[in-house]
Amino acid sequence: MNKRPGPEDDQVKRFVEALRTRLRDNIYSCIQYGSTVRGDARSGLSDINLLIVLNESTPEAHAALAKILREFPRIDPMVLAVKEIGRSFRAFAIKFLSIRRDYRVLHGADPLQDLTIDPEHERFLCEKALRNIRLRLVNSFLRFGHDRRRFSEYLGHLVSPLFVDLSEVLRLDGIDIPHDFAARVQVLEKGFETDTSVLSDLLVLKAQGRRLTNAETLTYHGRIYTLLREVIGRMERRWPTPSG
Repeated sequence: MNKRPGPEDDQVKRFVEALRTRLRDNIYSCIQYGSTVRGDARSGLSDINLLIVLNESTPEAHAALAKILREFPRIDPMVLAVKEIGRSFRAFAIKFLSIRRDYRVLHGADPLQDLTIDPEHERFLCEKALRNIRLRLVNSFLRFGHDRRRFSEYLGHLVSPLFVDLSEVLRLDGIDIPHDFAARVQVLEKGFETDTSVLSDLLVLKAQGRRLTNAETLTYHGRIYTLLREVIGRMERRWPTPSG
């Protein structure tokens, strides 16, 4: 677990205090994760990712949370009940494993420390996640690839899940993955034995918040699709057929 202070401490402290005041004993836990903990957040721009675990996740609690969140527009919450943690971890293991590598407990118990996942099930979920990214990439290009603004924003949102899911494939094969996204590019290239330079370009694109040109839209789509095709092909060759 990463316990480094994040760059948005004051806002997070005020949010947690509001949670404690308005939801009181219904707050089981609140943890911070994502770029503001990893240290690669864009100052003043990146979302502040929080996992909020409630003792009872009810419509009334959601209404109270919604009211608090109006005061903190950069907070991006994920809300679960205590009883949902175990099965949610199994259903979204790749995301939760990524969260668990870089997070800090802001209030209450640590909801992630004792969770485990079967490697075969993790492989299945990892392949499912990358196949889903590929399906959504193609669908997005077909539906709004002509809209440079919208497609550029889509690619910006794609960066984190793409890095997380690609990294998890190599972790499952016993390869150490660096903490920093930029430092992962060469490791991913070596591990997959394919060109991963589009990942570096995506990081720059996201940091700049730049809009693609018409020609770049097709080029980026093609480079990302090719990378995903190579990685998924590698999984098909090296991993047994998922049992589900």
